[in-house]
Amino acid sequence: MEYTVTKEDLRQFGLLLIDAVRKMLEAGKGDSRKAVDPEWLKSRVVMVQLKITIGISILKIQLHPTRCNRFFGTRWKAVNKKFDRQSGCTKAAIYISCGDTVAARFAIAEVLTEARNSSPYSSTPRYWMDFGNGKDIGQVVLSTIGKVEQPKSDRYEATESLPFVTDEFSELLRQSDGDDLPSCSLAEALGKQDLFINSTLAQMGCSLLWQLFREGLTTQRGLFLNIAGFRTVPLPV
Repeated sequence: MEYTVTKEDLRQFGLLLIDAVRKMLEAGKGDSRKAVDPEWLKSRVVMVQLKITIGISILKIQLHPTRCNRFFGTRWKAVNKKFDRQSGCTKAAIYISCGDTVAARFAIAEVLTEARNSSPYSSTPRYWMDFGNGKDIGQVVLSTIGKVEQPKSDRYEATESLPFVTDEFSELLRQSDGDDLPSCSLAEALGKQDLFINSTLAQMGCSLLWQLFREGLTTQRGLFLNIAGFRTVPLPV
C-alpha cells in the first residue's frame, strides 16, 4: 500500500512514528510512502518547524524524510514537485494534505476525483485526510475517494462513502478564502496564528490515522478544534 503526503505534515513526526511502529508490529511489511512539496527551506521557517540551521537553502521536502528515514529506518521518498496530475503521485491508497489555501484543497479534490478509477490494485486511491486551520481553530476531515467496499459486520453498520471536505463544507471554505492568514511555514505567522494550533491538530489527526491502522475501524471521521477555548468536537461517520 502506498500513501502520499502533501505539504509538511511530516514536521510533527507523527506519521513517521506510526510508520515505524507498524513496521515493527508487522515484521517488515512496509508500505510505500511519498512526501510532496516543491518549496525551498528559508531561514524564517526554522523557528516554527524546528529545522536545523544547516538545512537552510535546501528543499524542505528533502530534510524531514532524510532525517526520519535515518532515525526510524523508514522508507519515505521526497518528491520535489507540486501535487498535480503530472506529479506521478496519484497512485496511492491514502492521501494526507495540509494546504495553505482554499484553492489548493479544491485542486487536490479535482486530482483525486480523476485518479480514483486509475488502478484496480492496492494503489487505487481510497482515502483522503485533509488538515486545515485558521488563527486558533482547525479541522481534520477524512473522506473516501469514491466508494470503498467495507467488510460485513454484525456489530457495526459500515459506511462505503464519506464526502470530500470540499463538497461537505464547500460554502464555509469559500467564505474563508479571503481570510488574512499567513502560511503555517512562516515564523512571522506567530503574530496571527497560535503557536500550538498546527502541532495539536497534527497529533489528533495522526491519532485518527493510527486508530484506522491499528483497529481497522473508526466511529469518527475527523474533528473540529478550537484551541483558544480548549474545545474539540468530533465529526462522526
